[in-house]
Amino acid sequence: MGHKSLAQYLFIDQALISGLSNALINGLIAVAIQRSAKSIDVFGDDGVFDGLVIMAFLLPFILTIINSTIVERAIKTKKIFFQVDRVSRFLMWGSQRPYWFIGLCCGGFMSAATFTIIFLLKPTDSLVPLSVTEYGLLVAVIAGLMAAIISPMTAFLVMAKHSPTN
Repeated sequence: MGHKSLAQYLFIDQALISGLSNALINGLIAVAIQRSAKSIDVFGDDGVFDGLVIMAFLLPFILTIINSTIVERAIKTKKIFFQVDRVSRFLMWGSQRPYWFIGLCCGGFMSAATFTIIFLLKPTDSLVPLSVTEYGLLVAVIAGLMAAIISPMTAFLVMAKHSPTN
């Protein structure tokens, strides 16, 4: 088995695997929770809009904490050893922050982005019924995309923090 490049590690191990596994897990949880419902409204009093925005905050926060711990442990045990060269000042600043802070920032950004996108897509009648399967797919897509963005970014920041040149 050959050695992976940094790009392969970030794309395959971090983005692809994390994105697909989070999509599957969160989609199945969403379906399991709502399995008895005939339809689910996205907006309104019983809608899931608020839950999607909360998930968009919590998932990046939790992913950042877990992933940074895993990557940090892998670096310390020499299971991964990528050196990150030429890091911008902004990324270097970010790599020096506590992981919980990075998680809060990522969660805040993702929840604001999710709120904005869903709010802009909101129809005028506010009733958007989804089947349980459609709801599960919506949650899966949002969770998968967030994980595919957050996991490689977190891994890169941890590796930048531990690179000997930084």
